Amino acid sequence: MKEARCPFCGEKCKPEDKFCVHCGSRLGAPSMGPREPILPQETEEEESHGTLRGILYWLGEYFPGLFRPGVLIGSVVLVVLAIGVGILAVVACLFGVLISGMFIGGFALILYWTALAWLLTGDICMPVDALTDFNGTQWTLFVVMTVLPIGVCLAFLGLRGTK
Repeated sequence: MKEARCPFCGEKCKPEDKFCVHCGSRLGAPSMGPREPILPQETEEEESHGTLRGILYWLGEYFPGLFRPGVLIGSVVLVVLAIGVGILAVVACLFGVLISGMFIGGFALILYWTALAWLLTGDICMPVDALTDFNGTQWTLFVVMTVLPIGVCLAFLGLRGTK
């Protein structure tokens, strides 16, 4: 994919973007040279929302797919499919078909990884393409968001087995 840069702030942008996600400048419009950004004047009420704004900025930076409806809907569909296939894998294992259950569980994990990669990149792409472009923070989020649900599921299964 061709890399584009914002003419105002110089940050990387996707060629199909209409506005820069970092500074909000319109992309593709003729540049009139550098200009000073217009910053809104914050009131006391807006200052109290600084934490929420910071959280949204962080989510937008590391999970841009949350703010792109097509990517978000596709990711939600994949996660729902992954949960359904994961339940099927557990049922197969409970009926003693362990090898098939493991393969089915692997497929559920690939579906989940694909949805997570879409959310982290903000683009519908193959997971292998997304993984090669991840930076350190995105890799950390990918690993944590993979291990956490698996740990919760294993803990749930372990607790159910003790009763």
